This record gives sequence, C-alpha cells and structure tokens, in this order.
Amino acid sequence: MVCEFVFTISVYLILVILVSSFVYPTMDELGEQVLDVLVHFGLKRVIGFGVGAGANILCRFALAYPEKVCTLSVMNAANWLW
Repeated sequence: MVCEFVFTISVYLILVILVSSFVYPTMDELGEQVLDVLVHFGLKRVIGFGVGAGANILCRFALAYPEKVCTLSVMNAANWLW
C-alpha cells in the first residue's frame, strides 16, 4: 500500500511538472502544420472540410498557402482563443 501511494505521488508530481512546462501550439502554428501533412503524403493541393477549431485551422492554412488549397467547406470557424 505504501509503494502504491509513493508511486502515485511521484507520477502526480511528474505530470504537474510536464503539464506546467508544456506550451500548446497557437492556431497559426497548427495551420502551418497542415503543410507538413501535405508534404508527408505527397499532396500538391487539398480540398478541406472543417468544423469549429478544425475550420479555423484550415482557414489559417488557406490564408498562408492559397496555392495549396482547391476549396474549403467550413462551419463555425470562429476565432478560437486557445
């Protein structure tokens, strides 16, 4: 029982350290990462479908790389704040 308790505390402390130091990517950075996906799969252009945050990311990608986008179908592409 004591070993489980110590292990649980250790895992909790490690998670607190990792989570507090982790920096989430911005929406613009996520939009830039779409290009990495296209390059990885060897795609020249994309037809994008997105809802919510995915729509926002695709819109940002389209603004940064209009030559890579055939068309977009987006819904609720509000300015996400996370």
